[in-house]
Amino acid sequence: MIKVRKRNGKEEDFSKMKIVSALIKAGSSVELADKIAEECESVFRGREYVESSEIREFVLSKLKEVERHSYENWLRFDSKAKGLG
Repeated sequence: MIKVRKRNGKEEDFSKMKIVSALIKAGSSVELADKIAEECESVFRGREYVESSEIREFVLSKLKEVERHSYENWLRFDSKAKGLG
């Protein structure tokens, strides 16, 4: 099982469902959210740890390529809720 290191230093198990949920909240279809979450898991498979920022960057790069409105929604949420740019 891949462990995710959060910004606050805590660790948790990798969860495709968390990615799917975030993508749907950003406006993606369930199908696209599942596809991106699967790709993300595949990219990081085999690693013991992954930084949450790496997951975020991967997901955003995929969204930017295929679904610009969801990409922008995600960035707006990060900016308001998390203070990320």
